[in-house]
Amino acid sequence: MCELGLAYLNGNGILQNDREAVTWLQNAADHRSLRAETTLGHAYSKGKGVPKDYALAVQWFQKAADNDYVDAEVMLGFCYQLGNGVPKDLGKGFEWYRKAADQGSPVGQFWVGDCYNVGRGVPIDLEEAIRWSSKAANQGYALAEFQLGDFYRIGRGVTKDISETVKWWSRAAEHGNAEASVKLGRMYVSGSEIPKDHTNALKWLTLAAKSGNAVAQFDVGCLFRNGWGVERNETNASQWFLKGAESGNIDAENAIGQDLLVGKGVRGNLDEAIKWLRKAGEGGQKDAQFTLGVIYAGGKNFPKNLDEMTNWLFKASAQGEPKAQYQLASLYLKGYGVKQDDAEAIKYFRLAAEAGIPGAQNDLAQHLLLGVSSELDTEEGLKWLRKAAEGNSPKAQLLLGQLYGKGQFVEKDDAEAVVWFRKAAESGYAAAQFNLATYYFLGKGAAKDLAAAAKWAALSATQGFAPAENALGYAYDQGLGVSQDLTEAYKWYGLAIAQDNRNAKVNMDKLRPKLTEEQIAEGEKRITAFIPAPSAVQPSR
Repeated sequence: MCELGLAYLNGNGILQNDREAVTWLQNAADHRSLRAETTLGHAYSKGKGVPKDYALAVQWFQKAADNDYVDAEVMLGFCYQLGNGVPKDLGKGFEWYRKAADQGSPVGQFWVGDCYNVGRGVPIDLEEAIRWSSKAANQGYALAEFQLGDFYRIGRGVTKDISETVKWWSRAAEHGNAEASVKLGRMYVSGSEIPKDHTNALKWLTLAAKSGNAVAQFDVGCLFRNGWGVERNETNASQWFLKGAESGNIDAENAIGQDLLVGKGVRGNLDEAIKWLRKAGEGGQKDAQFTLGVIYAGGKNFPKNLDEMTNWLFKASAQGEPKAQYQLASLYLKGYGVKQDDAEAIKYFRLAAEAGIPGAQNDLAQHLLLGVSSELDTEEGLKWLRKAAEGNSPKAQLLLGQLYGKGQFVEKDDAEAVVWFRKAAESGYAAAQFNLATYYFLGKGAAKDLAAAAKWAALSATQGFAPAENALGYAYDQGLGVSQDLTEAYKWYGLAIAQDNRNAKVNMDKLRPKLTEEQIAEGEKRITAFIPAPSAVQPSR
């Protein structure tokens, strides 16, 4: 009768039916089946096939426990520990765990060890905690194996030993403990406590992911995304992110939302992207909140909604997301979606700057140094400008170089100006490349070097920077640092003139009388064929 009741309960070889299960279990319990009595206790505690009733659950557990049935003794321990169906009594809870443990129950042994570990119903006694946890772990009880591994990891009651942690967590993972699998996998990913090993990380995280662990599903997606321990595969990454999202992991919800937004590893779908990003954002995932703010700002076929934009940006900012703080600073500066407010703009620029965003550090510096807002502070402005420049912000590097070149706020130092111009120029910043070319041409801060001047002017001009186009035209016009080529000079002057560069107009007027009709025609062809290279650094707002 008990076996038939269990079959109905679990749907083993028969249609699952909780009520039918309870009927058969009741019959078996009436014939003193200790297993049936305990299972009935579980049914009443969970409300399966009968109304939930903790008091009746305790009665059934007590019947079996009075006959030394260890599973019932453990369940009575839980009831007294939680106060389910009986007055909460940690001491009695411990006593029932101990009864089960003394009969060799690994579950009882684990809970006795846990009571000694945290002082639940008994004084804390780490030696006893280790002894009982070890008894349970040596019987293959996964929770005890995991806990024992954790003891060795932090050195609680034992000498710290990461190799013992790996041993016990590996056993726990093999016995189905997903938390052990995840922690072990993440240890192999980080390499902070054991040698980094992405192959082993993939093994343990996949084990947990296949059991339905949402955290592991997200982590496996990350391994596929980065090609760690496995060949990089964007589609597999997105599939694992989706599994993790469907299992409720907010980082996975954000990841699949981001993938759907840009069509990475999965066909792009804006509505689905927003659905998952909203789920993640509502769960407190700050990257998702920031992205939603960007989406609702409009553009690129995104649905413009300024109330939603500010709502999500404020949520992300409140969690310390510096990109959101930087965005809010710009909104307050322009009065877009919020009332224009220089003081609020400065506040958010400062928050983002303190979080290490070089662009925010540079913008804050400009506001404090150059009077873009009402708040001026030379000392603080220079501090943030240096931080931004040292953080490889090309715009900050250019501005710092210009300040040294002018002697503004700092002692004039052309050599130092060249240092900062070069840093920004090597990042591909056209304006800095032009400044560096100018200093080489004039011999300021460095030895005069016309070839270097022409080189940097060319790098800037190919990005369509008009002053550099004029300078490069002049170099070809006069043969300065390059072989004289009047047709090429015509081309660069013409390109600069198209951007209303006055110096180029003056230079072109002087050049044109020297050219043949053929040279002019060829120059026009070159102007038409010119396609500027993408700008490495976007212009300042």
